[in-house]
Amino acid sequence: DPLPIRKLWGVGPAAEKRLERLNIRTFGQFRRAAPATLTAGLGPGGQDLQRLARGEDDRPVVPDHQARSISQECTFARDVDDYDQLGDVLVEQVSQVARRLRRAQLKARTVTLKIRTGDFVTRTRSATLGEATNLTDELLAEARGLLVAWRTESPAALRLLGMGASQLLAAGGQLPLFGRQQRDKMERLDRTLDDIASRFGSQAVRRGKVKGADPAAQDESPDGERKK
Repeated sequence: DPLPIRKLWGVGPAAEKRLERLNIRTFGQFRRAAPATLTAGLGPGGQDLQRLARGEDDRPVVPDHQARSISQECTFARDVDDYDQLGDVLVEQVSQVARRLRRAQLKARTVTLKIRTGDFVTRTRSATLGEATNLTDELLAEARGLLVAWRTESPAALRLLGMGASQLLAAGGQLPLFGRQQRDKMERLDRTLDDIASRFGSQAVRRGKVKGADPAAQDESPDGERKK
């Protein structure tokens, strides 16, 4: 097959260059390559990509009619710069998105934070997880990291805050051995809170706050000027 290897899902510019150094430029060459050669050039994921090129993809398929992303956002009546308030809103948004993922039996690999400042400029930040998840605490950790990163760079007040989950896959399969005990606890907590929410409404469920001091405040000098 003469199709260029860059057309294969998962092969970006860097991977394409490494494959070229191995004289692998087409799908056909990639399919026929020795597994050890691909592992040496691309790491452990090289053999997974080879299986994709051969049509051996056993990943769960999300049908086209299913949502491509699930999100939640809030537009404030006034600009909000209080970190605790923003954190409370983010916790609630992540909880709702995670609950909807579990209800739809989906997991997400990408978490996106959407912010709109008082000048009505909208920005997004995204993070891709190593493994798809629908666990609230794992999604919240990524979303909080994005909020902290933005807040560290800019303390501007927000008119809108939103959180979304994308790159959706059908839920299922075994949990990885690493961290399984902790993730089991997270799953049990999520199931308990989901049950409470289904019986008494989402307002009956409140998770903890986003912990930590305001990064914008931490980045200020004693005289109130932001450090460079």
